[in-house]
Amino acid sequence: TGDNNNDLKNLVQILFIDDEDFAVVRMLKKAGWKNIKRIPDFADLDRIDLKNANVIFVDIKGVGIIGGYKNEGIGLAAAIKKKYPKKGVILYSGTLEYNIFDPDIDAVDAKLQKNAEPIQFSYLIEQYGRAQN
Repeated sequence: TGDNNNDLKNLVQILFIDDEDFAVVRMLKKAGWKNIKRIPDFADLDRIDLKNANVIFVDIKGVGIIGGYKNEGIGLAAAIKKKYPKKGVILYSGTLEYNIFDPDIDAVDAKLQKNAEPIQFSYLIEQYGRAQN
């Protein structure tokens, strides 16, 4: 129902881990998602915005470096999923040049191209946000 979606938009905490400003974050805010935040790279898996997030989007390139993950965002996403198995963790990237055989890729809930339609990000937020609220 529409009300249910509005509740989700007010309740779900969304975190983007991206070293660059990302237009989809602004578009999702315009679409009514209230609790959405973007942070650049970090090393502390106990940081509060990570603990509070229901759905976490992790860019593959340019993050995970501070934490020392050799495969950057792929390793960071896998570490987040391992520490917080109930959270929705989604990898996204503007590049296709990563190792599809990297076992850490299989640790996440979903994968998305960075240039995917904003509605595809919304669907994933609804899917994984609903599972936790």
